Amino acid sequence: MGRASRAGGQCRVSCCADGDGACHLGPTLCCCQQEQEAGPSLASASLAYKTAEYLRERGRYEEAKPLYLQALTQREQLLDVTHPEIARTLSPLAILSLTLGHYEHAQACYQRALQIYEQHPLEAHQREIARLLTNLGTLSLTLGKYAQAEGFYQRALALQEQ
Repeated sequence: MGRASRAGGQCRVSCCADGDGACHLGPTLCCCQQEQEAGPSLASASLAYKTAEYLRERGRYEEAKPLYLQALTQREQLLDVTHPEIARTLSPLAILSLTLGHYEHAQACYQRALQIYEQHPLEAHQREIARLLTNLGTLSLTLGKYAQAEGFYQRALALQEQ
């Protein structure tokens, strides 16, 4: 990937990640950096999150991770630690961690997101809770924790049958 830097308040971008001569992310990454330097804001967290999603969807996992962490940190600073927006940030971070083989971190992210959603028992969150339980079950299977996986799957199934 190329570089994004700031000189005199202006973004200077030099990148051609895909070799086609077009820069697709340099200005966005520069803006993420500028927003972070300006201090935490929900707009900055949202920009970092959306950029991380873009990168993750394109297989650029190592570039996405610090942006997810930036979004999470900023949201934690600005919102209550049990705010559902934090859970929404933790879920894709867990998926990314799984992809990178960081199973313990993925499990911690899934568990924390689950705890947050369970503290806000809205009907709209039931589907997300079921998805997190299913993901925790799959992760438990991967780690050879079959009884634990079964428990997660049973809880997810019970929610989906409601």
